[in-house]
Amino acid sequence: MYHSLNAGENWAEVADPALPERYDRVPVLSYADGLAWLMTNEGRVLRSDDADGPWSLACELPAAVRCAVGDGSPSSIMGWR
Repeated sequence: MYHSLNAGENWAEVADPALPERYDRVPVLSYADGLAWLMTNEGRVLRSDDADGPWSLACELPAAVRCAVGDGSPSSIMGWR
């Protein structure tokens, strides 16, 4: 995962031990309630005060996360094979 603080001009990798080392699909990243939320296709939900971290596991869901809405702004992931 990468993030930008200058509208995409420069990008930096987000390295945090709480984040998965590999994603089978693009994770859902959403901002709500003053937090950054990351949801994976394995059902892991992580949160952070800032997209750069540190990240912590908020919960694990029994199913993959494919879509999320935060503050009225939808985010989604799509899989392909």
